[in-house]
Amino acid sequence: MRKILVAVAMVPLLALGACGKSEECTPELAQKKTEELTKTIQEIVTKDPTKGAAALTKMQEMTTKYANADEKEACKAIDELLASIKE
Repeated sequence: MRKILVAVAMVPLLALGACGKSEECTPELAQKKTEELTKTIQEIVTKDPTKGAAALTKMQEMTTKYANADEKEACKAIDELLASIKE
């Protein structure tokens, strides 16, 4: 469970990477997306720990991959991750 909480706590780091000058991905939008992602992962972990672990792995991979990405790419990555874990 501690691993899950640490992973979910990493999500705001991705949102910070998503913030910048782009009008398409404002800090507020990135925060909203991050909150939705965090809530979704928490719900998945509660309902199905195996699927939750897979979602956390995807999130960790995305966080690493897009840590230094521009804001547009980071927002897109959050959207793609949300779509993939909701399937």
